[in-house]
Amino acid sequence: MIVWPKPSPVIPKTMNTTIEYPNYSFRVIFVFLIGVGVILHVLQLPSILSKGASETAMSWAAWPHRFHFWVLEALVWLLVGTTLAASRLAPNLFVWWQRADPSQRAVALGAVLITVQVILGLGFWLTRDKGIDQLGWLRAAFWMGSGYRIPVFFATFQLWFASWLAFQCYRLDRGVFWFASALVFIYLGFDELFSVHEAVGGLLKGSGLVGDGERIVSVGSVKTYFWPLVFLPLLVIMSAWFFVTARRTVGTRALWQLVLAGLVFVTGAIGLETVEANGVARLGDEWLTTTLGQFVLLTEESLETLGVTIAVVVFAKHRWQRLAASPPRIASA
Repeated sequence: MIVWPKPSPVIPKTMNTTIEYPNYSFRVIFVFLIGVGVILHVLQLPSILSKGASETAMSWAAWPHRFHFWVLEALVWLLVGTTLAASRLAPNLFVWWQRADPSQRAVALGAVLITVQVILGLGFWLTRDKGIDQLGWLRAAFWMGSGYRIPVFFATFQLWFASWLAFQCYRLDRGVFWFASALVFIYLGFDELFSVHEAVGGLLKGSGLVGDGERIVSVGSVKTYFWPLVFLPLLVIMSAWFFVTARRTVGTRALWQLVLAGLVFVTGAIGLETVEANGVARLGDEWLTTTLGQFVLLTEESLETLGVTIAVVVFAKHRWQRLAASPPRIASA
């Protein structure tokens, strides 16, 4: 009788789920950006180190005659640091995100949004006193006192992102608070982009019902723009309704975080806007050329975006908590 050897068992191969990160590409980008930063800095040396340099040398000098070179160099060195951090953290960042709880994810999201706000604030402050002949498009890009600028686009994106998060929470909870929040934030996004509130103020001013046709209206001893006369009563009524509705929808901590978000936003949007109106009443448009006026403008816009960021963090945390608590869906055959 011939006994055949038993075939060895087939061991199934496990799938390799390791994520490979292009560290080599990070190194190439890192070295390239360092080279660009060095070149931009060398272009600044003639005017920094030389006194009474020739016109040829000064024409190549970036600082202070070409201020945008300095800002571009600062951006390049920021990208150098970002690339270095990405090369160090990328292998662990995805794993951390997968293991992070909703609170940690929400805090990380808020930190990213605040970082962008700080960068935009620095861009505004560094370019605020430079003329158009020196900076051209760069000064306009970071200026916070006009529409269709980078800070406005970011603020609009953040407002619409908050609206999307609120709508996602509505899909999970079916609460009227979330649906109303989505509507409010989507309106605020359009208002930020198209300055709807200022258009309403212009209509009130042109109607002749309030004021004497001037740019600023006096309410007692306080001077303000026209639009708060319309929106402030609406704000009081809506805030009371949202507070009562939010108490039934979110926890106590989230409720007071949303209250904080509203207070921060209103302090910038109405409080510091009123300070600006009083400055404009005294100095006209020259107010925005003063250091105090520019600081008030920066603080006003920063508080508005910070208030929205707090709301985004609360909305995102609630959404991730609900998704984590929801049972997994079983696909039907």
